[in-house]
Amino acid sequence: IIARVAKLTSLPQEEPYEIVRVQDQDDLRKQNPFYKDVKEGDYIIMYKNAAIIYDLRNNTIVAMKRD
Repeated sequence: IIARVAKLTSLPQEEPYEIVRVQDQDDLRKQNPFYKDVKEGDYIIMYKNAAIIYDLRNNTIVAMKRD
């Protein structure tokens, strides 16, 4: 997953501390507006100062946030 995302955008130098496959899109959408476009099956890649939502099926970045 990381290699695929790295081809689409520059990533932080450190390893992500969490990679999660979305199971419940509705629950995420309620938690934070950042997840408004997330779909079941997308991946959320969490870094210390960044978060990326990646759609594996379409090989696209859905959303990205950096602190």
